[in-house]
Amino acid sequence: MTEDESIGLSQEPVNILFDPASISKKDIWEIDLIRILDILKKILEKSGEKDLRVAGMAALSSSLIYRMKVESIFALQKAAMEKKPLTQRTDLDIDLIDIPYRHESTYPVSLDELLTLLENLIGSIANPRSRRGNQMRFEPVEAPNFDEYFTSLENIIGKYEDLIVKK
Repeated sequence: MTEDESIGLSQEPVNILFDPASISKKDIWEIDLIRILDILKKILEKSGEKDLRVAGMAALSSSLIYRMKVESIFALQKAAMEKKPLTQRTDLDIDLIDIPYRHESTYPVSLDELLTLLENLIGSIANPRSRRGNQMRFEPVEAPNFDEYFTSLENIIGKYEDLIVKK
């Protein structure tokens, strides 16, 4: 006789299916429902009784356990999705670095548009004379002033150096 065959309906771990109050006392991720339901199935087959109340109660409690597992997953996902604002440490008097950000808008491109563009590129590479008259004119883009970022970065690094030296 194995360990699973000597277990009854009122003994651990099968009794968790018939005592919903004990579910809340345990960590739901430590409950192995597949093993418990297999043990219950063996017990019912061994007894030879066809009691639908036992099977119904086991189905109800196992569905509740699965629901609790799913709700815990969604709770973790919701907590991860919440964006927490970036807070500056209060024990340090150091400013955050402003990094220049360049946003380029994009739009969806169809395969036909990409193929047309590729054909135009191949045609312009194959016929360089026709490309001379049709050259695109680009306006110069003003480069950002990096000096203000370098000085602030040097100041911030200096503050960190002071913190390290003081400790």
